[in-house]
Amino acid sequence: IGHPFAQMVALQGKDLKPLPPEQLPSTITMSTGQSVNDVLIFQSKDGKKTLLNISANPVLLDGRVAGAILLLRDVTKEKEDLIY
Repeated sequence: IGHPFAQMVALQGKDLKPLPPEQLPSTITMSTGQSVNDVLIFQSKDGKKTLLNISANPVLLDGRVAGAILLLRDVTKEKEDLIY
């Protein structure tokens, strides 16, 4: 809580390249006010890859984006073909 999402986790796109901060769902939601839903790859320090469905939704205060709520769901078993 209170830390930018990009500083806490390193996510990869389907091409297995690290996503720059401006392409993260939370950043897109904060800058556009639009909801974002995507499947991205989290790779732990031991090399294990986990597919995450990430939903980012804006929190509006007086009509302005004041934050974002992120929901992360492990979808590795359903979508293993994307990383293996």
